[in-house]
Amino acid sequence: MTAKRKLGNTEEFKKHIYYKYKIPWNKFDIIKEKNQFYIYLVTPEATLAKELIFKGSLKAAEKIHDLYKYIEKQLETILNKYNYL
Repeated sequence: MTAKRKLGNTEEFKKHIYYKYKIPWNKFDIIKEKNQFYIYLVTPEATLAKELIFKGSLKAAEKIHDLYKYIEKQLETILNKYNYL
C-alpha cells in the first residue's frame, strides 16, 4: 500500500517539495497560472529560474499514479538542471 499523496493545492505541493527534496523555503516557490504549474527557483548563481512542471490538476495527480510519477520526474529533472539534487 502506498502513502497518500497530498497535492491538492499549491501550498500542499510546495510542502511536498520542501520535505521530499529538502530545498529551503526561500529558494523556491510554486505558482499556478490557469492550469499550469511553475516552479520558480533561485539558482546557485543567484538568478531566478522559471520552469513549467506540468499542465493539469493537482487533485487529479493525487489519484492518477502515472500523472504523479510524471510530476515527480519533471521535478527531479528541473532540480538536477539547477544542481539541487
